[in-house]
Amino acid sequence: TIVVASAEGADSLADCLAALRESCEGIDAEILAVDASPDRVAASICDFYPEARLLTMPEGTLVPLLWGAGLRQARGQVVAFTIGQCVVDRGWARAMLDGVEAGASGVGGRFDLRPGCNATVRATFYLRYSAWLATPSGSVREIAGDNAAYDHPSLKAVQRAQDVGFWEVDVHARFRELGKRLVLVDGATARFGGKFALGTMASRRFAH
Repeated sequence: TIVVASAEGADSLADCLAALRESCEGIDAEILAVDASPDRVAASICDFYPEARLLTMPEGTLVPLLWGAGLRQARGQVVAFTIGQCVVDRGWARAMLDGVEAGASGVGGRFDLRPGCNATVRATFYLRYSAWLATPSGSVREIAGDNAAYDHPSLKAVQRAQDVGFWEVDVHARFRELGKRLVLVDGATARFGGKFALGTMASRRFAH
């Protein structure tokens, strides 16, 4: 199951879903697009992607709460999370699955910028993802929830009844308490881009 949070507008959601469909060729996968964007065009976009099921949340809902809504409906043995601004590599899904099958409870990938991004998007990219630009592959303390996959039974074991959202930092802390591994893998890069205003991003980060 891949849970895609669409919060900042759906201008890049079509590219995101197209890349996920290509990456999941030959894999039994479901895609849950959870939309809280102001333009509400995700429904028309998802019409072109029958493998994607659309869930809607109130406008302005934070990404961890969108992920949480998707997680509650996830049926896969592995659950991955991303956002509508990320476009994954073709080998992304297989790299994530291989990491979980090798024994990791959580698997993360690296990030890159999509071409043609404006200054606000570039600044947001480095603010959010600089820690994962050059980190060596292997066991790590943290992975970014925007490009991550988890063993679903392990996730269920640490998600608490009061957790309405998926807040990866809290989940990772519980994993470490149980001696479970997080790893960063090659071949699972997500490319960040899209369009959003500085004020929108700043207010969301403050609320987050």
